[in-house]
Amino acid sequence: MPLKIVEFHHASIRAAPTQDAVDATAKFYTDVMGFRVDESRPYVKDAPGHWLDDPSGRAQVHVIGAEGVSPFAKRPDQDATKPHVAYGVADIQEAMAELDTMGVSYWVLKGLTNPDFIQVYFDDPSGNMIEVHQVGTCMCQAVVRLG
Repeated sequence: MPLKIVEFHHASIRAAPTQDAVDATAKFYTDVMGFRVDESRPYVKDAPGHWLDDPSGRAQVHVIGAEGVSPFAKRPDQDATKPHVAYGVADIQEAMAELDTMGVSYWVLKGLTNPDFIQVYFDDPSGNMIEVHQVGTCMCQAVVRLG
């Protein structure tokens, strides 16, 4: 049975791993696309970045400064700084069980932005990375975060 996707949360893109490059990319999204900077992004050592709220307040673009394999990678093919799309699922444990049932290989990160945050990553057949996490555990939606 398919995963119970509830919401689209963010698209993660890369910039060169310098603060200037990350800032220039964020400026493009704010000035050209009308996004707003989410000031709540935590500091992540060795990964400068910005979270940017889309104009609807319902999704974000995450700009991450990284090249090659980041220090956060479990392996070269398991790197959360790689470009990806993220979705909220109804139940993260159920989603992992469904992926197991379907034979979809995945890997897990825990506690990156808060101790209870579980991120599950896997690739589609073309190698595009997908993240799923429990709906209500991330701060990707300004309409929820800001009320």
